[in-house]
Amino acid sequence: MQHSTLKNSSKSAVGVKDSIGFKLISIVFSFYFMITFTVTISHMYLDYGETKEQVIAELSNLGDVFAPGIGTSLWYDDQEQAISIVKGMLDVASIQGVRVENSQGELLSIGGSILDADGNHVFYDQEGKKQDISQDSLLGGVFSFTKEVSYIEDGESNKVGKMILFSSDDLVFQKVKGGFFYIIVGSILKTAALWLIFITVSRRILSSPLSQLVEATEQLDFDNLPTKEIKINTAGKNELKLLEVTFNKMVKNLIREKSTITEMTGELEAKNATLKDYSLNLEDKVAGRTAAIKELMDNSGQGFLSFGKEYNVHKECSNACQVFFNQPIVGENALQLIFPDNISSTKDLFDFVFSGTSSLDLLLDLLPKEIVVGERTLAIEFRWIPAQNKTGNNRIMVILTNITRAKKLEEQLKEDKKRNEMIIKIVTDQEGFVQFMEDTNQLFQSIERNLNCPLDNIDSKKLFRDFHTIKGGTASYNMTEIAEKAHQAEHCLGDLCKGISGANQSLIQQLKQETESIKTTFKHTVEEMEQFLPKEAISTKGHSFLKIPLEKLDSLESTLSKHNQLNDEIQQIINNLRKQPISNILNRYASVARELATKLGKTIEVVVKGESTEITYKKYDSLFSSLIHLIRNSVDHGIETQDIREMLGKPEKGTLEINAFNDSGYFHLIITDDGGGIDCEKVKQIAFEKQIITTTQRDNLNFEDSLKLIFSPGFSTKEEVTDISGRGVGLDAVNAVIAELNGTISISSEIEKGTSFKISIPEA
Repeated sequence: MQHSTLKNSSKSAVGVKDSIGFKLISIVFSFYFMITFTVTISHMYLDYGETKEQVIAELSNLGDVFAPGIGTSLWYDDQEQAISIVKGMLDVASIQGVRVENSQGELLSIGGSILDADGNHVFYDQEGKKQDISQDSLLGGVFSFTKEVSYIEDGESNKVGKMILFSSDDLVFQKVKGGFFYIIVGSILKTAALWLIFITVSRRILSSPLSQLVEATEQLDFDNLPTKEIKINTAGKNELKLLEVTFNKMVKNLIREKSTITEMTGELEAKNATLKDYSLNLEDKVAGRTAAIKELMDNSGQGFLSFGKEYNVHKECSNACQVFFNQPIVGENALQLIFPDNISSTKDLFDFVFSGTSSLDLLLDLLPKEIVVGERTLAIEFRWIPAQNKTGNNRIMVILTNITRAKKLEEQLKEDKKRNEMIIKIVTDQEGFVQFMEDTNQLFQSIERNLNCPLDNIDSKKLFRDFHTIKGGTASYNMTEIAEKAHQAEHCLGDLCKGISGANQSLIQQLKQETESIKTTFKHTVEEMEQFLPKEAISTKGHSFLKIPLEKLDSLESTLSKHNQLNDEIQQIINNLRKQPISNILNRYASVARELATKLGKTIEVVVKGESTEITYKKYDSLFSSLIHLIRNSVDHGIETQDIREMLGKPEKGTLEINAFNDSGYFHLIITDDGGGIDCEKVKQIAFEKQIITTTQRDNLNFEDSLKLIFSPGFSTKEEVTDISGRGVGLDAVNAVIAELNGTISISSEIEKGTSFKISIPEA
């Protein structure tokens, strides 16, 4: 390649202020100027200090000169002589003021600019009179030199006072200002000269060659690369020479690459034509496959849709989606379509997924498995579809399956299962069920009588107990619909039982309607169940018929034949005939306990004792109706869950024992569990918080009386009301029935050991 020398062009030339050399020198001279300025100021300061020291030394010398005369004036107390000497001293340029004092500090003479005892700057004329002049007329920076004055008599030196000579910074400055001027001017001239020299040299050595290189760079054209090497004006092997060589190599490489690119361009154009033909064929294949997939999706009966982080439904969705949502869904907000009642929280979950904070698999348990759209129940599944490339977007696919028929069938199976369980319970406890029907009808009569009383005479607590007993009894026979309605009635009774104002006739009317609804449902259920009961069992409903063993009938007949009258012996036999074994009732309670334990996730063993104990059913109807509350309380509150029992070292299976027996004219029933026991202090605190007892009672109740607080109306250790417990009614109902039967109930309990309830009712 030939060589050529490039010259500066006005087009590519860089202004002086914008050149690298100028900026470099500006930075260097900025530092240089600061250093020079600092040195100059330091020099001036030192010069000023030395001059001031010279003035003070001059004052010292002048003090030595005038000391004999001042000493004589002080020795003879000759004020006129002192004033005269002071006048002469003030004529000396270095002395700006004089003050003469004797050894007692008394002023003998004064004149000129001085500092008084308070450090104030004042002026006295040559006669020693103070002059009032402006502060601007006073000298600046007055300083002093003190000379002790002595008088020599007979060769002995006698201290007679002192002489204070004053001078000023103004005088010092007058002495040095000429030198300051030459120092400043010299520094400025040196700096300016160096600046110009550096600018000239920098422009020639650095800026000019760089400008040539910039011009060559600007002229580069890939389509018309230069065939000549550039050469910049620089001497020696320096960085600029290296830039020149590098630039020329770059141009050579560009020429070679251009040739290669030209060859590759021809090859690419040929290949591009081939790819274009292939692309057209591929698009046809993709379109055909997409249509096939769409056809499969549309005919699968399932709904397929997808959305990205903007939550708009993509156009790739199946026809079933439009059928499910009864509208076109493309472009619609997916969250509003699928989760209209829970948009915000669901969006938060999906935002975690799209942001990469969490994966979809980790959040699936928080998303619904089913949704209801109109009259359809749809099973819903979610799939994560990652982006296929860097420019693509992540998506979430939703798969919807219509399970409406399966859901209805499942619900029907559940209802059938409940109904079958209810039938089995009733059939296996026919006598108990007949007795339960009579007891429940009596409870309905009691509720209706109570609701028909004047508003002020309604016993809301008894209403609560009756509804609670109906709920517990119907639940024990799996009559869930009736139990739920009774539970709702308890809600309506809340205001009445708590004594809250506003309970009026409209509330009583509502309770009457709900009672009638419960009663009607119970009647229909009983009529439906009658087909599964023997006629002889149904025929006893509402009557006082009993199944009597033949042996007892024979005994009655024999006795009546002998005595032909009703005496004590006959009466005793008749009473015995009225008694029946309590086994049916106890086994029914055992079954209720097991079912409730299963519902609560507990495992228990129910031990029934005294099944052969005979009682007169009619006498204890009300007790047996309410006793279910005590059984449910032992299972719900008493026996712990399996993990807690394991932690306490107890057997995994809890034990509930029901024992019935007659003794000394009393019927006894003992219900014992091996649960957690009753925390007496907790009972007292809850009773206090519910205002059942006062502070004094809480602090003074003994253990036995504290335990009895659980029978108080409204007392419950549960914080939330459930269909099992929490209203504080069950044990209150048991206690009320026992009191009506003139019986007693006692409690014994030990923490982590268990609790035992003993009920005793007189037989007579």
